[in-house]
Amino acid sequence: MSQPATHSGPFNFALAAAVLALLLMAGGTTMAASESPIESGTAQGQSRPPTKPTGPEAAAESPERRPGKTPTPQQPGDAQAQRDEDFKKLVTNVRLVGNFTLDGQEPGKLQREEYVITGAMKLGDGDYWALTSRIKYGDVDLTVPVPVQVKWAGNTPVITVDSVKIPGLGTFSARVLLDGARYAGTWSHDEKGGHLFGVIERVDVEGK
Repeated sequence: MSQPATHSGPFNFALAAAVLALLLMAGGTTMAASESPIESGTAQGQSRPPTKPTGPEAAAESPERRPGKTPTPQQPGDAQAQRDEDFKKLVTNVRLVGNFTLDGQEPGKLQREEYVITGAMKLGDGDYWALTSRIKYGDVDLTVPVPVQVKWAGNTPVITVDSVKIPGLGTFSARVLLDGARYAGTWSHDEKGGHLFGVIERVDVEGK
């Protein structure tokens, strides 16, 4: 396997693997809209679940209407929407600059890494996002939308590439936590792995 280009780190390996996995999936399968469980059950002769009451009956049964209950000032969906908006701002037109380690390597020997992310778009209502990233690996240097998962440690986002398998290349994983102007995380490629950490810098639209 060819070695990564100068300033290219293991997170670039994982991002490139995510792109390749998406291309392989797109080439071998056709994505179709999934059928809802209710519609699927009805098609097979199963009864629909009972519908919730509406109007006055719903108001009477609502927990907020019961004695001793008060409405929640902020719904969970509102909090998640704010986290998503903050994450989008955090990773738009930024450069992650730092170092990475290799497990078993002599202490103090660090290797430089650099990633550029120019934008982000959430894909649906789940954890998946498309990060428009510049990927440098070997002789490859391109900017593409990369599908990743974003998990949350409280209000702190963790960019996640989870055991992406590419035939002939191996299995890639990464967990990168973004905290203000700093990032830190772990990476693995088959049996190899290590840590990565650094700072998040703002760049202009043309910054690469």
